Amino acid sequence: MNTIRRATPLLLLVTVLTLVFSGSATATKLITGAQVKDGSVQARDIRNKTVTAQDVTDGSLQPQDLAVSAARLLPDDGPIGDEGPRGPQGPVGHAGVRGLRDLQYVASQGFSLPSGSRLDKFVPCPPGLKVLNGGLSSSGSDIGPALFNSSPASDGSSWHVYAGNDTAQSFTAYLWAVCATS
Repeated sequence: MNTIRRATPLLLLVTVLTLVFSGSATATKLITGAQVKDGSVQARDIRNKTVTAQDVTDGSLQPQDLAVSAARLLPDDGPIGDEGPRGPQGPVGHAGVRGLRDLQYVASQGFSLPSGSRLDKFVPCPPGLKVLNGGLSSSGSDIGPALFNSSPASDGSSWHVYAGNDTAQSFTAYLWAVCATS
């Protein structure tokens, strides 16, 4: 008798846990479109206002797809008429922003960047042009120099690069800049 009293709370706990977890597992299963037979879903199976314009591909509905009462609300399209006369010319637009002129790519000669060395150089734009962008390119390995600074000079006449080679290899480095007038 004593064994039955001890087993009853344990049996009750196992039963409750089984019901709780099995119920939530079946509730998470969803029916997919692959499991629905074509033509088997009727209007009465869909709750009102649950299918919206976002659920329908543009241009996929034809008048015959609509209920008769909804199809009657569509305008009656007649035959396409002749092209109408050309309208008057519109007003002149505002002047646009002046674009870039004399766009030039400037690159330095290649120079050696040995292991453990630092580089602090400028690549100048031709006279009268301002720098738009610039940088450092290198060759010799998949791992390149560490770029500490790459920015325009304060007067906009050149691009400044400060880099270092902390690898065991030497590189060939090139500075470059894009310059233009505006």
